[in-house]
Amino acid sequence: MIAFITGASSGIGAEFARRFAEQGYDLIITGRRKEYLERVAEEIRTTYGRTVTMKLGDLSDPKHRAELTELIRSSADIDVLVNNAGHGLKKHFIEDDISNPEMLIDVHLRAAMQLMHAAIPGMTLRKRGTIINVSSIAGFAPTASDPTYGATKAFLTLFTESLHLVLHEKGITVQALCPGFTWTNFHEKLGMPKEEQLHRGILRWGTAEKVVDASMNGLRSGTVVVIPGLLNRAAMTLVTLIPRWLYYRLMKGKKLKRR
Repeated sequence: MIAFITGASSGIGAEFARRFAEQGYDLIITGRRKEYLERVAEEIRTTYGRTVTMKLGDLSDPKHRAELTELIRSSADIDVLVNNAGHGLKKHFIEDDISNPEMLIDVHLRAAMQLMHAAIPGMTLRKRGTIINVSSIAGFAPTASDPTYGATKAFLTLFTESLHLVLHEKGITVQALCPGFTWTNFHEKLGMPKEEQLHRGILRWGTAEKVVDASMNGLRSGTVVVIPGLLNRAAMTLVTLIPRWLYYRLMKGKKLKRR
């Protein structure tokens, strides 16, 4: 049994790698940062005694996506695919070079779709498999600050739900995992230092461990869209109840500057 996990060098991806290794899976993990990925791989080999294969590269690169797609197609026993690789933008869409939001789309959507398309035939033949797409609560409502990020996550969540309608009959479980703010280095890479994250109330943020706990519980219960955290679930329920005209009025006061 093999679990294939993208964006596994830290945070949620690294935690997924630990959980599936603990469950007896060998791993194929991908990421851009060699030092971080090696650290995760060594930890898993030492702690769980599992085989770990590392694949360095950037999922915004078509060549790298093609290599990973072929790797999945040629493997006979990839039972788990976790599309966790994430990318953020430092500038608003209307201020940014178009290549940057295009890169985000490549990582969040094109890569995830290509890897799923490669994995599903083998899972179908074996009549078993698990696909976890790490989405976000940002995909449930528009924001003034980051239209591209939320839009890609909205697509990913809906796409996952649509796949569920077909794949559950084939023995394949699919899940859209939609965390809120999570205590990883994702925001730090976007220019929000840890000090500012603490100032914004880190106790209200989730942790990678709690996010993966929610995902695992969701797999056991058969929940397709998993939103970790009671406050996040309550907030998303509220968003669906607010009339759009009122929501627009509330959001129009937000500045374009990333916070």
